[in-house]
This record gives sequence, C-alpha cells and structure tokens, in this order.
Amino acid sequence: MPQCDCGGRDDERVRQGGKSIYKNPKETISTWEAYRILEQDLGCKIPEKPDLELIHEERNTIQHKYSNPSAEDTAFHVERAILFINRFCKDELKVNLSDHVAAEHLEKVLP
Repeated sequence: MPQCDCGGRDDERVRQGGKSIYKNPKETISTWEAYRILEQDLGCKIPEKPDLELIHEERNTIQHKYSNPSAEDTAFHVERAILFINRFCKDELKVNLSDHVAAEHLEKVLP
C-alpha cells in the first residue's frame, strides 16, 4: 500500500486506535486483518476498499507472476491510491496531505 510521511497507511490508524500491528513478534497483521480492525473494532469506513483490493491483486500479479501492468492500469491504480491516501489522512488521521506534499505535485493527481 502506498505511503505518505503523514502515516497514510491503514496500519498507522490501527496503531493509533490502540491495536497492535503485529500478529507475533516477527510478523505484522495482513491487509485483511487491518481492514477487519479498522471497520469492526474502530468503526472506520473504507469506501475505497474495492479499489484497494484491485491494487492488492495487481501487486500480487506483479510480484508472483512477474507481470508488468500497462500504463493505463498503472495510472488508474495510482489515481485511486492517491484519492484514498488523501481522504484517509484527512478523515482518519486528521492530517492534511497538502502539509506534507508540495501543491505542485498534488495538483497533478488530485481533482
């Protein structure tokens, strides 16, 4: 999952919610467990979940099948990821992405 220096990852919100991001001393929780904690334990809404699942699927295809996504697929996934990061940082972490990323860069990816 993409990161911003504002902690725009699901596991940061899990940690802020007082939940451990570790399953055991050497292994972090899965994406699916992070979703469960966020939605069920912390009451977070993740309307972008279907898009995030597509990104995760694409990531698996790249890693395990050595696939290369098309430019169009890449642009779609990056756009969806940025929209999620922007909303999640603002709504769940109370952080403005524009405080951490230069406006000239955000203007290229956010409506």
